[in-house]
Amino acid sequence: MTTHIAVIADDLSGAIALGAEFRRAGLVSLVLGDTTARVPETPQTDVLIVNTDSRNDPIDIAREKNRAAVLSLKNHRPDWTVKKIDSLLRGHIGSEVETILTATGKRERCIVIPASPRSGRTTVNGYQLLAGKPIGQQMHGLDSTAGQIIDSVADVLAQETNLATRLLPLELVRRSMDELTAFVAGSDEPILIADAETQEDMKRAVLAAAGNGIRLFVGTYGLGEAIVASEMLLRSTRPILAIAGSTSVSTHRQVVFAENNSGCAVLTLALNIDDLAQPDTYRQALYRQELQSHIDAGRDVILRTLKKPEDIASLLQTAKQAGWEDGRLGRHIERYVAGVVRPLLSKIGGLAISGGSTASAVFRSAGAAAFLVEGPEVIPASPLIRVLGGECDRLLCLTKPGSFGQEADLLEMMKFLRLYHSGNSGNT
Repeated sequence: MTTHIAVIADDLSGAIALGAEFRRAGLVSLVLGDTTARVPETPQTDVLIVNTDSRNDPIDIAREKNRAAVLSLKNHRPDWTVKKIDSLLRGHIGSEVETILTATGKRERCIVIPASPRSGRTTVNGYQLLAGKPIGQQMHGLDSTAGQIIDSVADVLAQETNLATRLLPLELVRRSMDELTAFVAGSDEPILIADAETQEDMKRAVLAAAGNGIRLFVGTYGLGEAIVASEMLLRSTRPILAIAGSTSVSTHRQVVFAENNSGCAVLTLALNIDDLAQPDTYRQALYRQELQSHIDAGRDVILRTLKKPEDIASLLQTAKQAGWEDGRLGRHIERYVAGVVRPLLSKIGGLAISGGSTASAVFRSAGAAAFLVEGPEVIPASPLIRVLGGECDRLLCLTKPGSFGQEADLLEMMKFLRLYHSGNSGNT
């Protein structure tokens, strides 16, 4: 089962509350009662939440539970990871955050956003407030068993970790997104602490962090809503990739039309028999690097296998001279294309493919399990689908046969994906 968002919660009620947030946004959420629970066989699950129930455990046990949760979730390859903490800052927050940061063995960063505005919890100047007052002053009336509560989020973290922190103050959270993103980019501390008084503050902090590659978020109720809202904005800016895998004259004309009537880039794979018989991973990497440069620049791009239809005749003749049976050339072209694009599928907002065999090769390479027919037929026999499972899980796609169609078909497919993707990102 592929998981889009993984959550590690320190208690069951908080786990369920976050699940409710994600479900309200249209994401299917599954809550596991503890770190030893097996994931049941269920339909597609977007959010997998593990309850460690570690808030009141001894520190060593809390660490081990969180480490186990990270390792169990690793196989699901989540795009986002959330550490759910208590809005009153109880529990082993510093130790658990450090454990999650270091459990994968990679150098990770996280952003801590402990505010829960809808519950009256806010964070200002790095201090946790309830109804505008420090939580420490009110804790006796909230939880008489909690003992002394520290108001400063940084000090709470410092009790159980030596990892450096940096405050993202409220006045900066509310500046332009360019300034906010630049601040996050210029901070190399492993832990950022963000002030927030409103859901909009939280969304801006999440968006700036995610835009800088941060995918571990620490917070409480309200964080799920901020993540979903931010992801929709991030996904709406991702470019559309079209693959002209078919070698037909019809597909060639559709590529030329799209190139002449839009601002998209066109990348041609200059293939030869030697490449196809034993793919040169170095040359594939060069094509992939060029393709990624267009994607990183936010440009829609078409990847085609031939510059002009006559090129296929030369390849076919060479293949026959080499003793290739009918169909082998096509299979090799499809596998080559799949090898180029597969690592980049998570970076695009939508995928249009001309050529049914090419589509099969790409999806098979990426480990796709199923396809949800989600929308209308954009052109005849080409309904909008969403991929389920694999490295392109939840990607919006359109496919069409390569041997026929109108000149404008490929461009119409790309335009539709752009509009639909921008307006519906994050929905299932």
